[in-house]
Amino acid sequence: MREKDPIDLISHPVPFRTSCKICLPLSIILLTALMLLGCSPLTGKPKPPPQYYLLSLPIADQLPKTATAQLQNKDAGDLLSARAIVLGPVEIPAYLDRLWIVKRMDHQLLISYHHKWAEPLDRGIERVLALRISEELPGVEIYPISFNAPATAIYNRALILTVNCFRFEAIDDDKVVLKADWSITDAARQKQLTFGSVDYHIMLDQNSWEAIITGMSRLVDRLGLEIANKIRIDLYEPSLIPSASTAETVR
Repeated sequence: MREKDPIDLISHPVPFRTSCKICLPLSIILLTALMLLGCSPLTGKPKPPPQYYLLSLPIADQLPKTATAQLQNKDAGDLLSARAIVLGPVEIPAYLDRLWIVKRMDHQLLISYHHKWAEPLDRGIERVLALRISEELPGVEIYPISFNAPATAIYNRALILTVNCFRFEAIDDDKVVLKADWSITDAARQKQLTFGSVDYHIMLDQNSWEAIITGMSRLVDRLGLEIANKIRIDLYEPSLIPSASTAETVR
């Protein structure tokens, strides 16, 4: 068999696809290694770890003066002493039902993938409301349904507090808003006893995620104060007279 002329090798080079079979797996391996190390595949630099946030009760000196006065003069007396309050469910819009924190700019939603809730947002709202209402009404048992669902016997004689949030987010980096309806129903009689509607906003002193979460926490705390006050005014033992007043919008 005749040996190939060097000119034949030049005119008929080895096809490029043969070398690609080797290069392609190597590139995939390198890209996967960078992603596993938490690095950007474009720059190779480590990505910043996500920050996790919780809603919480504001400390006393951050509360409005009226709220501070209420905290200093808590007196539920015999209010609902024989009744429990089951808190939940708390409903939130689908666009907020995610671990990533959402901001709104005009008609656009901005989702930060590096700033996340440490718990589902509806459960965070439920938790803070339970803390505030129990602070304001120390003689009343509060059962957040997502954390501490009561036994059937307690549930059947309890008051059911439901909350429906329509908006709860930062707007244009300078304020946070909460728009919600709430109602209390007598579980035994399946009758609505009192209800309310709020539309709150707080202007932010600075543009930061910490300021946003602090503002959102204050809004939930303010809602808890309003609900506790309505319970104190509208509902009492033994008759549990329902309120004749209409829903209020509080700004």
